[in-house]
Amino acid sequence: MDDDINNNDKLLSRQFTFRPEEFSFENIVYILNLSTLKRSSRQMLLLREFTKTIKFFEDLTRENGETMHNSACERLFYEFVSMGKVIEN
Repeated sequence: MDDDINNNDKLLSRQFTFRPEEFSFENIVYILNLSTLKRSSRQMLLLREFTKTIKFFEDLTRENGETMHNSACERLFYEFVSMGKVIEN
């Protein structure tokens, strides 16, 4: 399964060349504010590219495979919390 996803990512990577401005904070927040169903393949690949060098995602991918990284990116969302506010689950 991971091989299929990796092959698809390689095909998509060849198809999509990202411009530096696509990795801007504003664009990433825009994508994270979209529902999972409204994110395009390009946007999902951009999120995976953006997060792949973050230690949490590196560890997640190493320990559980690329499928888990993809699943985590699908569930990512953006929420602003004021400084000093306690976050509860």
